[in-house]
This record gives sequence, structure tokens and C-alpha cells, in this order.
Amino acid sequence: MNQICINLPPPEVDHTIDLEVTIDGLKRLTQYRVESFDWMADGPAHQRIDRLKGFIEGYERGWELVQIGTPTGSLVPIMFRQRF
Repeated sequence: MNQICINLPPPEVDHTIDLEVTIDGLKRLTQYRVESFDWMADGPAHQRIDRLKGFIEGYERGWELVQIGTPTGSLVPIMFRQRF
């Protein structure tokens, strides 16, 4: 098992979360980022899906998609984790 679920207060969009975990005495730092995606931009749903896909695929190297969150208004939170 390489993942656990930890409830955190809702992070602000465009912030980085640093999480330090100690396993058998060894500390490991993991970073997460939450970005926002404007789901209500002009265009039909299939174009918005293509834009979302492009946003995720074009995200910075060294970061991987963790979760696409529940929309809040017109924005969709997207969480990325820094690769090890």
C-alpha cells in the first residue's frame, strides 16, 4: 500500500501543500498542488473536456495527477503530487 487518505482543511487554490511522513524512522516529504480549472468557459462540453485533458497533460513535468475534485461554482479543483 503506497497511499493513505488524510483529511486536510480545504487548501487555497494555487497553493502547495508540504506533507512530511515518517516511515520506520525515515522522513519523506511529499508536495501537493491544487490548481483551478474554469469549467464554465465558452464552448460545448466536449471542447471543455479536451481543454481539461490538455491542461492535465501539459502540466509541469515532475508532477502527476492525483484527483479531480468536485466543482465549486464554475471552477474545478485539480490536485497534483510531485513525483519521487
